[in-house]
Amino acid sequence: MPEQLFAWQKFSLRIPEDWVLARYEGDAARGYLRIDDEDMVRVELKWETATKVPDLEKMVERYLKGTAKEMKKSRLPFTSERHLKLVKFPGKRFELFRWRGECECWCFVTWCAECGRVVIGRLICREYENSKELARSIFGSFRDHPDGEYQRWAVFGLDCSAPKQWVLVQSSLRPGLAELEFDLAGERIRFTRVSIAHIVLQGKTIEQWYREFFEKRLRPLGVEFENTTHRGHTACRATGKQRRTIPFLGPARLEALIWLCEPEDKVFALSYFGKKGMDLSPLARLFRCHREEG
Repeated sequence: MPEQLFAWQKFSLRIPEDWVLARYEGDAARGYLRIDDEDMVRVELKWETATKVPDLEKMVERYLKGTAKEMKKSRLPFTSERHLKLVKFPGKRFELFRWRGECECWCFVTWCAECGRVVIGRLICREYENSKELARSIFGSFRDHPDGEYQRWAVFGLDCSAPKQWVLVQSSLRPGLAELEFDLAGERIRFTRVSIAHIVLQGKTIEQWYREFFEKRLRPLGVEFENTTHRGHTACRATGKQRRTIPFLGPARLEALIWLCEPEDKVFALSYFGKKGMDLSPLARLFRCHREEG
C-alpha cells in the first residue's frame, strides 16, 4: 500500500496515501487531530504537556473502563488486551493495547521526558484489514518531536520545514490549495502549494499568479521579480519594501521564492513578510515538491 509522511505540531508518522487530516485543534502543547480515509475515522491523536511524570497505567485503565461503559450502553461486546509488544517507542514510557467492540482499535499512550508530552493514539481498523501489520507500520513510524533545529510539516501535499521556535498561526488545507503560515515576534513565513497548475495559471506566468494571489499583502509594497530556476524548475524571486515607512511599524519587507513543478503540476511559493529580512535558502531546500526528495 503506497504511504505518505504526515507531520503536524512536531508529530510525524507514515500513513496510507489516501488518508487525510480531517480535523485538528490546539497547538504543540495541547491538542487533538483526526485522520480519515474516504469513509471513516482511521487515526486519532490527543496530547497535552504533563507537569509531572504521568501514571500511564491508570490512564489506560480509565480509558478502557470508559470505553467498556460506552459499549455496554450500546449493547455491544467488549474485550481488551494490554501490554502488547508489537512495537517499541525508544526513549519513552509507553503502553500498547487494543480493544474490540463495534470495531477493532489498536491504541498507545506515551510520555516523553524530553518534550514532556503525553500522547494517546488510536488506530481504527476495518474487518478485512491485517490490523496487526497496519498498527505495526503506523505506530512503528510515530515520532513525537523532531531532531535538529527545524520542524517538519507534511499535509495535503505540502511538505515543508520551519524553524522549531516559529508558531503556526494560520492554515488553509484542502486538496487544491494548502497553506501554512508561521509567526515569530511579528515576522511571518508562509508556505503555499497550489495543485493543477495548468488550470490555475491558464497562460499566466508564475509572477503574474503570485501578484494576483497575494494582491492584498503586496499592495503596500514596491515589489521586484527576478527570473531564476529552482531544482531545475521555472522559478522567480520576489523582493519588496514598503513604499511609505510607517514610523511605529518600521519598513515592511518581502522575500519570496516561487516555482512551477511541472512533473507534479503544482505551484509552490515560500514567502517572508516582516521587518528584518530573511535568507530563505535553508527553508527553500527543505520545501519539497517531489516525493523522491525525502
